Amino acid sequence: DIKNGLSAPPKPTIQSAIDILSKPRWCVGMLGAKSWTFGNVVGHAKNVGDLSSLDSWTNEQFDPSLSWKDLEWIKNYWGGKLVIKGILDAEDAVMAAQCGADAIVVSNHGGRQLDGAEAS
Repeated sequence: DIKNGLSAPPKPTIQSAIDILSKPRWCVGMLGAKSWTFGNVVGHAKNVGDLSSLDSWTNEQFDPSLSWKDLEWIKNYWGGKLVIKGILDAEDAVMAAQCGADAIVVSNHGGRQLDGAEAS
């Protein structure tokens, strides 16, 4: 989530320092908490053993060149029914239909990690 400055490991900023200092009880509680990790990825995905390598692996999973044209190719290559999950607005629903989607699922499927995502 580049927009909100999310990174692994977290990068300290003035805003994050203000946030932390404004929540002393939470900070004390976190000092005694076990280390956080993504157990479903770290140790299971190739070359991901800690949060630093998780950041690199996560960035490799996204292809910024992906386009609606690719969806048309997938539909033609697949030949079966194609359901697109993650549609958040009417314009994308129309585009999905025009590119051959047989159905859509309205979902902000990353909403629990991206609290700035629109509600679905």
